[in-house]
Amino acid sequence: MGLLPGRPTKRDRADLLTAALGALALRGGERVRLIGGAGRSHAGRAGLTALVETMTTVTKSRALPAPDHGLPRHARAVLIGDFMAPLPEIHAAVAALAAWPVRGHILQVLDPEEETLGQGNRAYAGRVLFEWGGAGGQAILVPRVEEARPVYLERLRHHREGIAAIAAAAGWGFMTHHVDQPPQTALLALWQALAPQ
Repeated sequence: MGLLPGRPTKRDRADLLTAALGALALRGGERVRLIGGAGRSHAGRAGLTALVETMTTVTKSRALPAPDHGLPRHARAVLIGDFMAPLPEIHAAVAALAAWPVRGHILQVLDPEEETLGQGNRAYAGRVLFEWGGAGGQAILVPRVEEARPVYLERLRHHREGIAAIAAAAGWGFMTHHVDQPPQTALLALWQALAPQ
């Protein structure tokens, strides 16, 4: 969920970037498909409508992509999400794609409040109940956020370094995007990263 009113959620931003990157690729004459989608590639102007329709079913899943043997060998992949899954799961997903072989990039989408555990925000002081995953999701009550913050920040730093190491080992790129930044910043960086070397 978006942590501040008016700020997009991580899911909304990831969906927007996926659709926008797909639109750019389709306009450039590329074939595009979603990993875990209906098993077909989309092309041309009509491809964007089909791609967005596929997104509505694929992005409901919170799971990392399973091996997709419908991908063309030597394709380029972009994984967009918050990547808060355990590092072994992220490693397995990226390693399976890299072994196909697929080159790619990981774009981690974070809310800046999440990255600092609300440091400097008075709403994140004392006892705070954190909830995620919508209705039926998970929750944790932190008795003193000020005391938990250093541990949380260290674990998040370690997790991001782990993702970067997984990407590097596969020969993939790794970038971070915050939802309070303009989406075109991340889109341009991804588009440049995908450009032929």
